[in-house]
Amino acid sequence: MTDARSTLDAALQASHPLVWIGPPPPSPSGPLCLRVDAGHAGPIGPLGRLRDEALAALGSDRALLELAAVHLRDNLRRRLLAGAPSTDALRDLVPLLNRLHEATPGGVAVVLDHVDRAGPTTLDALRRLLDAEGWLRPPLVLGFDVEPDGEAGRALIAAVVGRYGASRRIDATAAGVSDDSARSPDEAAPTTTPPTAASAADLAPAQADDLLAGLDPDALRVLRGAAVVGERFEPELVAALLATDAIAVLEALQRAADRGLRLDADDTTFALGASLRERLLDGLLPQLRRAWDHRLAELLHTPAAPLPATPSAEAAPVDTAPAVAALDAAGPEEAEPVGATPADAVPADAAPVEAAPVEAAPIEAATVAPAPPNARDAEQAHRAALHMLRAGRPDLAAERFLAAAEIAGQLGANAAAVELAEDAVRSLRRVPATGRYRALHLHAALARTRLLWRAAGTIRGVDLDHALEAAEEISAALGEIDPLPLRAEAAALVGGICFDIGDRPHLDRALDALTEASRLYERGGEPLAAAALLNDQAAVWVRLGDPVRANWLLERSREVFARRAGHDASARRELAETELGIARLPLHVAARPGQAQAAAERALQLCESAHDHFDALGDARSAARADVVAGRLLLRAGQTDEALARLARSSERAARAGDLLGVGDAAAAAAEALLRAARQDDALDALERAVQAHRGAGSSHGLDRDRELLTAFANDASLPEQAASRVQNLRRML
Repeated sequence: MTDARSTLDAALQASHPLVWIGPPPPSPSGPLCLRVDAGHAGPIGPLGRLRDEALAALGSDRALLELAAVHLRDNLRRRLLAGAPSTDALRDLVPLLNRLHEATPGGVAVVLDHVDRAGPTTLDALRRLLDAEGWLRPPLVLGFDVEPDGEAGRALIAAVVGRYGASRRIDATAAGVSDDSARSPDEAAPTTTPPTAASAADLAPAQADDLLAGLDPDALRVLRGAAVVGERFEPELVAALLATDAIAVLEALQRAADRGLRLDADDTTFALGASLRERLLDGLLPQLRRAWDHRLAELLHTPAAPLPATPSAEAAPVDTAPAVAALDAAGPEEAEPVGATPADAVPADAAPVEAAPVEAAPIEAATVAPAPPNARDAEQAHRAALHMLRAGRPDLAAERFLAAAEIAGQLGANAAAVELAEDAVRSLRRVPATGRYRALHLHAALARTRLLWRAAGTIRGVDLDHALEAAEEISAALGEIDPLPLRAEAAALVGGICFDIGDRPHLDRALDALTEASRLYERGGEPLAAAALLNDQAAVWVRLGDPVRANWLLERSREVFARRAGHDASARRELAETELGIARLPLHVAARPGQAQAAAERALQLCESAHDHFDALGDARSAARADVVAGRLLLRAGQTDEALARLARSSERAARAGDLLGVGDAAAAAAEALLRAARQDDALDALERAVQAHRGAGSSHGLDRDRELLTAFANDASLPEQAASRVQNLRRML
């Protein structure tokens, strides 16, 4: 028989994906192996687990911050002026795995076991991963216990074999591959168990009673605590529950084993059988179980901050109301913007206003955004919610369901996020929607609606109309008695959904809702949120074709953020985003006669300022994005060589940061510059890179721009025949 590890090692000499059918493959002997169960049914699923494994292996806080730019909120102007960020779970996972592969001397191999048990979301993600050929650089092993019955599983195998050949499928059982070498030399041999020991999973009720009767009180207490944790439990969590240490728990388990109990275990957990667990729980006082469930919930997850019952007044307010009122009172011709930008109302002889510099001082550690959450955080919050339900506290359970939902949404697991938010709403059906609980009901409804908005079009039966209907119901239920931040959030939610629907009536409604939300945030003492909504209104005005109002609002919010950016990381990020938004305006509208040069200089100056802020915040992705804007502005000004140099810098930096979307945007801009320079072959090379990157990142906005550029190629009468053939191939890709 053939040695399994040798077979796998030989197959991994080529880095293409590999299908393994039969008993789980061994870990390869050379590279670092990241291994997860594809059938894992937690709220985030196996790809979330894989992301956690990669983050832990990479071990760099700065890398985490670069891989996930943490923003204050999902502002509309980011989606309009900066491209829609993908909420796909693969967007961050694949660049993270690529980065780890490059940083590990022996490379990395990714092994997914039990793919035949994977859910539809995981199977769909794996299929998209395989379709984006060359995106994932580490070799990927798809382990199937048996030939899959489902169409999606068979399609995965067919995709690998069809693209890379029949040699990338190994039928371990049929080929006579032995698993004798599945354990590497440095792995511990399995623990032998006395022949009289009974597996916890196999115990009959009478056997369980006899075994428990023979245990000492401390061992029995440990097993009872383990039963409350769950059918599978971590010794460290049981120790924390019982206010002891993990060694004491392991010693108690050893005594149970000495009495004849065999607990199935993996590297980190033990498993109780259903019969034994039922007997242990039956012997517990209901009051003690509720108390233990409550303590477990607090150990697993405590929300970072409770929902405020009153408006926040944490910071001294910055008055944005005059800006809102002045714009309401003025028409486009009176709303004079600051500085010279295209299509503005500044007199022709007015000098452009210099961008006020902000000292690029180091941000204090306390103000730097924390590392992004991971799949384990979501699972812990979900477990905590279930324990709180059993403890009789559905209100506290709802808070933890919502925390899990928010993490799931941040990780791109839209279906899981919506389901967890639904769990929160269901939990609160047992809690009166009055008094101190009213705000919690409203907060849960808002969170659910925000997640529906984010998931629109990605989950069957969920679209923008559905999300808007839910948001309108919440707005109708709110009144003067409710906290101002909640009322503001509801109004902003209506505005954001209307913006995405995008027709003129909905855009008009978006303006009304966003203006009201900004006022409410200002009254509630949240000036940064109020200023951010001025930017959102600016995005709507750009969509409506009125850059004058848009520029005026962006300049007003920039003043607010600039006053706080020296000591507040969130304000500094918002300042950078706002400056980048102002700089983008010339890309959307033509400059007034005689103002083009001043507008271009102003926009480039703001690009540099935004780039410096992002650099100081350690956000390489956004700094690269600022370079793309600068490259496009230089191209508009006819400075093609300078534009290409800036775009090359952007592409290199985006690639180092693992930002596939940024790579695609830089390549698309370079393709446009090269086409204008009549370098058709180089331009097509760049466009091919852009299409591949945008497809991999799941950016429909980027692909739309690629199609527009492809049309420009197709309309180029001087295009050689060979280049025209490449254009047709690209058209098929799009």
